[in-house]
Amino acid sequence: MKKMQNDEHFKTLKSIKDTKSSPFFQGNKVLSCSRVLMKNGQSVAIPFKALPVPKDLRLKQSQEKTSMAKDTFKVRNSLHAGMVRKPLEKYHPNAHRSRLPSPTVVMPYKNSSSIIIGDRSYQDRRK
Repeated sequence: MKKMQNDEHFKTLKSIKDTKSSPFFQGNKVLSCSRVLMKNGQSVAIPFKALPVPKDLRLKQSQEKTSMAKDTFKVRNSLHAGMVRKPLEKYHPNAHRSRLPSPTVVMPYKNSSSIIIGDRSYQDRRK
């Protein structure tokens, strides 16, 4: 079935080539070009027309949905490696979700005291 279709296709190509080519090349079996013309005493092969390439608009769109600056400077929750549920992110060696938890306790300065000197009338007397 397919061989018959190919034979018919080649016959139509040959008949078109024979009608459009110069008389010297009308009887040959070359089917690698659409026709052969004589130009200034030299034979010139005219190639087949290329099929139109289907235009897919999705190929022109960028694969990146957000800009690099937006990804870099977005506001992040305090993520760390010990969390149970972390949002998925693209792999990055210094990703926030892979870092150790940052300390939340504020360390007091050296030689600092929590003793308040002054009027105690506003404080609770039971202490």
